[in-house]
Amino acid sequence: MFNVFNMLRYYKEERQLKLQHTAWKKCRSAADASEDVIVKLYIPTDARVVEINDFETFYRCDKALVVGIYKVDESGKIHNTYDVHMKAYSNYNPNFVYKLGQCAIPDHFCDNACEPCSNGIHFYKTLKEAIKYQYGI
Repeated sequence: MFNVFNMLRYYKEERQLKLQHTAWKKCRSAADASEDVIVKLYIPTDARVVEINDFETFYRCDKALVVGIYKVDESGKIHNTYDVHMKAYSNYNPNFVYKLGQCAIPDHFCDNACEPCSNGIHFYKTLKEAIKYQYGI
């Protein structure tokens, strides 16, 4: 399981392809619930991932390491918060917390791609897609 102490190891191993890919998602800021933020995730190679093709293509997985939480300005540029205690909340389950440096794991995971709004961590593969989803930019 991931934690803040082995997060640096995953930064180093990223170049060695120990992580499947980077992912991005929209969440609510813990500091201001009315503010949206973008969360950067690393999806481990052993995570279960489902591709969802509903109105657009997005993905759902069963675990992800939270490596960044960002504010986005009107032009779509991201700004790092640099707060190691930063956390964000899911838009659909306010009890589900994404904490910087920790692994997020849902209570259960639905691997059925025909159920687009089911349990798991929903994400996009690119920052551009996440910003477009969040802000329509």
